[in-house]
Amino acid sequence: MNRTKAFLQEALNLLNDGKGWTKKTFAANAEGFTVAPFSGEACKWCALGALHATTVSRRDWEDFGRAKTAISLVLERRYHKGSIDESLIEFNDSQENFSPIKKLFEDAIELSGD
Repeated sequence: MNRTKAFLQEALNLLNDGKGWTKKTFAANAEGFTVAPFSGEACKWCALGALHATTVSRRDWEDFGRAKTAISLVLERRYHKGSIDESLIEFNDSQENFSPIKKLFEDAIELSGD
């Protein structure tokens, strides 16, 4: 598995099939309060927050850039969204459930190749 795919998979794993996913904040603790995505208290993340948390744990801004590019391409092609940060936040916060977020990450992982 290449580094970008592994990075995206690690971020997706944080979201834990929706149990670790949140909206309207980058990250939340067990009480639902906003915390930094890389905080040890964080147990839920939005899609972008999961990318930030993975970046800090890996200390790898290069993979972060490649992962954001893959997600950006999926957002642009499938959902016709523009700027990655704004679009990913908007996309995340507009979802009723985790399924579209999971699909977004899976498509970005597939796009990242071997």
